[in-house]
Amino acid sequence: MSRLNAPAAPTAVHAYFDNVQVWLRRPADPTALRFLRKHCGKGGIYVDNRPAPFGQGYKQRLELKQPLATALQWLAERDDVLINRVEITLDYIFDSRIDRDRAQEFFHHHRIRRWHSNKQPIWLCRTSNDGNGRGRYSSERVYEIEEATTRYDSGRRSRNGTTVYLENHSRVTGELFCLHLEWRANGLRAVQGAGIKSAVDLLEFDHHEFWKKRLLLTDLDIERLGRLFRNRAQGSKSRSTAFKPDRGRQINMDRRWGHAIKNSVGSLQELLHSYRSLVRLERALRPISNSGWLPPSVRRVERE
Repeated sequence: MSRLNAPAAPTAVHAYFDNVQVWLRRPADPTALRFLRKHCGKGGIYVDNRPAPFGQGYKQRLELKQPLATALQWLAERDDVLINRVEITLDYIFDSRIDRDRAQEFFHHHRIRRWHSNKQPIWLCRTSNDGNGRGRYSSERVYEIEEATTRYDSGRRSRNGTTVYLENHSRVTGELFCLHLEWRANGLRAVQGAGIKSAVDLLEFDHHEFWKKRLLLTDLDIERLGRLFRNRAQGSKSRSTAFKPDRGRQINMDRRWGHAIKNSVGSLQELLHSYRSLVRLERALRPISNSGWLPPSVRRVERE
């Protein structure tokens, strides 16, 4: 898919925290837990009363699902909160299922992460209901994005990872035809790297600026890509296009090389994994503006 086949822009973009995991030194009492359940999304909260494995006096782990501002305010007013996992989320809403599915394919082919290890392969899977009426789901690995409902670019234990998956509706607004994009920060270091060093930072988090720096969309100059590989194979530094006569016409060999390399992988991220040690692939990449995919910019309120 190229920029010419870019999907329709979303009709709405909703930014929120899908999950926030915190540890408390002073466990929340039943009244506080009831308050938090009331001010979280459908998933509510998960409570784990046990000492933290890393010590430091933390005695209770809470997972807050889609916490509202009131729940984040409750955390911000405490002085014993440690945040060591967050899921920073965007829900894209489209007019139709076709537009939503095309957006998922566009992200798969064009979205990259700046620091992404070759040891973290792209994982595509199809999730389906088991049909027994109990709401259980099973996942099957697939190899084409057109067949996938979910895309991962890291393992569950990775410090940073993203996932994109199709949803029938947004879990925060109920709007139909939703594409769910999630950045998962695991561990204290990763959470702080996302700009969250305290519960106050959760309350004042700038989703627009976070995604502006991390939602990287790129296109590929096929001819430039082919020239890079031709120069490497021939040990040359040519800047002109190579042509070869064939049946009375001139064949663009750089474009042919470029298509062959591009078609050997499924996405630009996989292209970087496979070949960036051979040539300077950045020379063949062209940025695509992410402005239509960012949440609204909200001016921070100065704290008194």
